[in-house]
Amino acid sequence: MESISIDDGTTRLAVNDDPNRVFSFNPLDTNFTDKFYAAAGELQVKLSEYTKRGRELGITSTDPDEAKLPEQSALIHELCTYMRSQIDQIFGPGTSQVVFEDTNNPLMFVQFFNQVTEKLSKVRGPLVDRFMPPVNALKQVQGKARGKRRK
Repeated sequence: MESISIDDGTTRLAVNDDPNRVFSFNPLDTNFTDKFYAAAGELQVKLSEYTKRGRELGITSTDPDEAKLPEQSALIHELCTYMRSQIDQIFGPGTSQVVFEDTNNPLMFVQFFNQVTEKLSKVRGPLVDRFMPPVNALKQVQGKARGKRRK
């Protein structure tokens, strides 16, 4: 039997050049991008909530209230747990452990999403540019055909 090879577009990324810490995603798969962009909107809302709660606890203060340190730490831990759950929901179970191991540092999550977003744009941008002219042309033809039927 003959076979064909199909490149599904999956991107595999190692974390800090460690071959044992690899995760993958397909920036061309609309199932993935739908989840990614929907989660991005939810993350913005959730991060606003965490920021507000953090200000109320004085997390951004240069003169921290030592009595609030346990609450501040709990809030940061809650944020990290939430971010891990979102990453696992988008990229698949266990991805956050592969990427971050046992570290819960909010700045690492920012780095992760910034770099993944950059990879998405880099791969999807040229592809979208390549396929949009034919799609737009098809829409124009369909629009003209509808216009003729109305007459």
